[in-house]
Amino acid sequence: MISENNHDITPRWLSIQAACSYASMGLKKMLRHINAGEIKATKKGKWFVDRKSIDAFLSGSELKETLLVEKILASVR
Repeated sequence: MISENNHDITPRWLSIQAACSYASMGLKKMLRHINAGEIKATKKGKWFVDRKSIDAFLSGSELKETLLVEKILASVR
């Protein structure tokens, strides 16, 4: 990440290693989500992963997790 005038600039396309670090997930899990079409990526010699699709995937995962927790809590009450 480059900081310039207090603005963080993160590239749109990340290497697979940077994408794993960015998403806090391992390589196998990242590749599983890419192969399932849940995270967009392209392989041109090396993998390049779309950071915005990681953000969208993680936001959706958090929402699904929240809904699951609410459903479990509602069934316990």
